[in-house]
Order: sequence, then C-alpha cells, then structure tokens
Amino acid sequence: MILPGVTRDSVLALARDHASGVKRLASLPDKLIVSERPVTMKEVKEASQSGSLVELFGAGDALCYLT
Repeated sequence: MILPGVTRDSVLALARDHASGVKRLASLPDKLIVSERPVTMKEVKEASQSGSLVELFGAGDALCYLT
C-alpha cells in the first residue's frame, strides 16, 4: 500500500511540475515520466537481469515503534 507522506508528496509534486514545464529543475532530464505504482522486488530483479531496468527511484516516510 502506498501511504501519503510529506517526502513522497514533495518528490511527486516537484517531478510533476518539472514534467509539465511549470518549474524546470536543471538536474532532471526534459523528458521525465512521472508514474506511481506498486513495484515488487521480483519485478526489479527481472528487469535488472534482462537489462531493461533504466532507473528506479523510491521515497517514503516510515516510523517504527519498539516496545
């Protein structure tokens, strides 16, 4: 499940603004595709092994409480 979080939301907002031309970021390619979907480790491993994995970025917020 993808949870809403400040880091995730910020990364997506910046990427979407760049992709739409609202606010370009110099360090990002002009043809940026922003997508959001669950990705399994199996999928990442298979894409890496086949050579089709170009780039993958993930961001999230997590809290862990131990009692």
